[in-house]
Amino acid sequence: MCRRLLAHFSPDCYNVKNILRRSFHMILYFSGTGNSKYVAQRMAEALNQSLLSMNDRIRSHDTSPVETDERLVIVTPTYAWRIPRLVRDWLLETEFPGAAQAWFIMTCGSEIGHAGRYNRSLCQAKDLTDMGTAQIIMPENYIAMFDAPQAEEARRIVAKAQPDIDRSIAAVREGRPFPPPHDRLYDRFMSGPVNPIFYACFVKSSAFTVSEACTGCGQCVRRCPTNSITLRDARPVWGKGCTHCMACICYCPTSAIEYRKKSLGKPRYHFEAL
Repeated sequence: MCRRLLAHFSPDCYNVKNILRRSFHMILYFSGTGNSKYVAQRMAEALNQSLLSMNDRIRSHDTSPVETDERLVIVTPTYAWRIPRLVRDWLLETEFPGAAQAWFIMTCGSEIGHAGRYNRSLCQAKDLTDMGTAQIIMPENYIAMFDAPQAEEARRIVAKAQPDIDRSIAAVREGRPFPPPHDRLYDRFMSGPVNPIFYACFVKSSAFTVSEACTGCGQCVRRCPTNSITLRDARPVWGKGCTHCMACICYCPTSAIEYRKKSLGKPRYHFEAL
């Protein structure tokens, strides 16, 4: 019956493969504490597209091909003024049959530096047309160095981000590139030589500690995108693959996790708490 039905349609006017592609994932996201996930969900709803969690793929070491339509949207946080290294590596190792263009949306607490330059290089390596990089300022979560906002301030920051999210949605919907970002010496410096120095000096797990408030619930283990946390005697132990996503410390239901003295007394932040 299926063959008889398809026989009524000319391949020129009814390309089954292209029709099926509409249901494939178009918006990929990686998220530590929910900012990028929220932006990706907003875009998926507005563009009537489904989502693919890079967290899940990275955690399971899954680099199998991902079918998309021509427009690939990548939503990710900013780590040291570029996309996270584990996201970059996963994108390089994964094939995207059908993809021709890529838009990058990067959430950040203040700025993304000159990240667009490195996203262009990534697109060249993947034979994709770079459609630009958009910056979305969201509540700060990197409490290993900065202060996260209280809930009311976080809500104000999210509300202020809505027009930027809407402009990003419109650009993707209309197939337009994002406007070029500012190109200052400071931006090139932070995304250039500072990025590897930051990773080498700061992105380590040895500073995480856990207090007696820990209940051994395993939330931190389940949230870790690199499988770097294990439970030993019902308490978390950090391995060497930490990417400083802050999921473990910010989602801990008893605030039992600290990052040296940097996080003492600071509010934790994850988007769902808003």
